Amino acid sequence: MKRLLFAAALALSAAPAFAEIGGGPNPYQTEQTEQKRRDAEEADKQYKSMIKALPDKPQKADPWGGVRDAEPAAVKAKKTH
Repeated sequence: MKRLLFAAALALSAAPAFAEIGGGPNPYQTEQTEQKRRDAEEADKQYKSMIKALPDKPQKADPWGGVRDAEPAAVKAKKTH
């Protein structure tokens, strides 16, 4: 009897997983018209050209650069030995 109840519980818990296997096209998703697709491609081209036109980021300034040594302490320690 316990085995039967366990098998029934297992079958019922696996049922939602089988419902997702169906796949196929989404009936709620509408197809894009040709004009919408062209508009999306044009917007993408404009975005990419704008990104290319942006200047490179400037180097970050190091406010403590004059205070610190050029070499880290670990490198100096290796050279002294």
